[in-house]
Amino acid sequence: MWAALAVSAVLAAVPADAGQLQIKNDRFTYGILGQDRSDDKVIPGDTLIVAFDIEGLQVKEDGIVKYSTSMELLNKDGKSEFSDTKPTERESINTLGGSHLPCWSRVSIGTDTPPGQYTVKISVADTSVKGGKPVTFERKFEVVAPRFGIILTGLGYDKPPLAPPPAPPLAVPGQQLLAFFTVVGFETKPGATKDKLTANVHVELSILDDSGKPTLSKPYTGDAKDITEEYKAFVPFQFPLPLNRAGKFKVRITVTDKLSKKPPVTQELDLTVLDVK
Repeated sequence: MWAALAVSAVLAAVPADAGQLQIKNDRFTYGILGQDRSDDKVIPGDTLIVAFDIEGLQVKEDGIVKYSTSMELLNKDGKSEFSDTKPTERESINTLGGSHLPCWSRVSIGTDTPPGQYTVKISVADTSVKGGKPVTFERKFEVVAPRFGIILTGLGYDKPPLAPPPAPPLAVPGQQLLAFFTVVGFETKPGATKDKLTANVHVELSILDDSGKPTLSKPYTGDAKDITEEYKAFVPFQFPLPLNRAGKFKVRITVTDKLSKKPPVTQELDLTVLDVK
């Protein structure tokens, strides 16, 4: 039911003095390097990213930090659904100095995951310190019943034909990002042939400026109508975002299931484009 949790580290960005090991700024985000999620509710099939910062790691002269991570998932009754058999040893380099290390973990929510509240517990230890004790934090989240909605939302760098590497909601003019997401819970009916199904999913993507006004008079649009059996439960979309000027924007995604006539679902991502000076 649960995919294995992958905990990875990225390069440090803010110098800090070494000291007592601490976990700070833990949060759920839209994708790796993404903005904070607006809530802790997850539709089955989605991936939950838990971002956090490690403070106080012992840093060697060459910037190397060594640490270990482990995790456990508990259901609403406190029963373990998944647990690492032993901590995973990890190593990174704090190129910019300091003992601050941003990290993230990923929990893939299976499509058959029962609705309810769950808890993810993550433990971190500084393996450069002999006898160092791990620190643990936990975050609760709710898996909702399957429904029409948007999952796997995020921004990435445009690098076809590969899956887009994750991008933060920060860029400079001249870059091109991708906005990607997947629509689930839509209605289908038999198609014209045995290997086809008929759906009617309509997608619109608009960019709003800092006053809430669309930057273009017409949104980007996409439709999924004739689909194969493979995509009867989910349809992925991605839209290129060429960035031509600086400013603060919102990427607004709206999806409509015209077969079921369910209310449209909307999700927004922040995007800041900065001039290089």
